[in-house]
Amino acid sequence: MRSALVPVTGITNSISMPLIMAGAILHFKLLLLIGTILFAGAIIFSLVTLPVEWDASARAKKLMVSSGIVNENERDAAGKVLNAAFLTYLASTVTAIFTLLFYLTRSGLIGRRR
Repeated sequence: MRSALVPVTGITNSISMPLIMAGAILHFKLLLLIGTILFAGAIIFSLVTLPVEWDASARAKKLMVSSGIVNENERDAAGKVLNAAFLTYLASTVTAIFTLLFYLTRSGLIGRRR
């Protein structure tokens, strides 16, 4: 599923923000809605990628020790670094979700706009 979303995500990432900004500046809700839908598509890609990244980190932890890249004494520290790398993906996804909610709220697409 992730591989199928890669080309689509590349396109949505490059045009979602300009559409959101243009829609907000021009007060054109349809343009704003299209931009937020495209941005949501990028978030879906991030969500689909999270399990892939988690699995990659788990496999890397095992492979580092079995291939001799790190020894048993270094295993825990190296595992913490890989966990931290995964957490950056998680933080990025959470940030993107909150950014989307902010745009939707500020645009009046959800909630009440003051």
